[in-house]
Amino acid sequence: MPDFAPPRAAARPRPPLGRARTLSAAMAFAVACTPEPATAPTARPPAPSTQAAATERRPPSPPEVRPVYPTGPVTPDATAAALCRALHETPARRRAECCGRPAPPAGAHGAACTRLLSLAVADGAIRLDAGATAACIATLEAAGGPSTCETQGRFAPGPAPDGPCADVVVGLRRAGAECRSDLECEGSMQCRGAGPTTPGTCAGPNQVGMGCGEAVDVLVAQTGLPGSEARHPECDGLCVQRRCTFLTPAGGACRANAACGPGRACVEGLCADAPTGLGAGEPCPGLGCAAVLRCVEGRCRAPAPTGAVCTHDGECAGACLKPAANARQGKCGPFCPP
Repeated sequence: MPDFAPPRAAARPRPPLGRARTLSAAMAFAVACTPEPATAPTARPPAPSTQAAATERRPPSPPEVRPVYPTGPVTPDATAAALCRALHETPARRRAECCGRPAPPAGAHGAACTRLLSLAVADGAIRLDAGATAACIATLEAAGGPSTCETQGRFAPGPAPDGPCADVVVGLRRAGAECRSDLECEGSMQCRGAGPTTPGTCAGPNQVGMGCGEAVDVLVAQTGLPGSEARHPECDGLCVQRRCTFLTPAGGACRANAACGPGRACVEGLCADAPTGLGAGEPCPGLGCAAVLRCVEGRCRAPAPTGAVCTHDGECAGACLKPAANARQGKCGPFCPP
């Protein structure tokens, strides 16, 4: 049987090689030349204005600092004004008299004293005891003068801490009330947390371990009234290196009288009851000498009069006046500022 082979399909004619290359090149050219579809331009956010940018970069303003006693106008309280004149102007006038100079004009301390006391009175934070104020003024006016120029030291002696001037201000703020000074608080309370620009709160003394001695009492500083620390104690004990600590008991080791507390002294390294009425020449622990005597280098002595040889102010009734700042010795006499 003869072999049978199916008919082969007719071959598809190929285009000439030159045509294929021409077609490919034409297609490539067409693709390359076809313009891309148009797209909308991307919108950019508007640039911030110079003022707005500066506002964004500016740091927040710090809180405004204001003094605890306002600085606006105030009507002077008559009693406060008389008291402040006696506290500040009288000593300056006495010194001028002793030094043969005209009386100085009223100073800034007296004006600040009058202003702050007047504000505290007007706010109902304090009242001025009439009897104590009159006694304080009389005491200050009687002290000093030409008859006692010999006792004129470098600093005018302040009112006695146990005298009538210590009873002038009566605090009216109760426990928990806002205050600006220890003098504004009732009884023996302190104004805890108060400072020149920060009000505090009337409260009892800080307990052992709490902070202390970190602020200035503006009213006490400007008036110069004595006895505030004793009447309004900051610590229930002693303030040492800005921390309240225990007082040293009787018989305990000590280095200073303050460590032993009121009514006691550091005697020969131990806390004991403070001596009183010690005579001339008797050993003293820094206090306890009889009237007109003072404890100088561990002994009670009478202050040296004008003309006596001295080495420091503590020996003199007035001051130890030296010919030069580095001089070892000088002579006692009244001090007149240059």
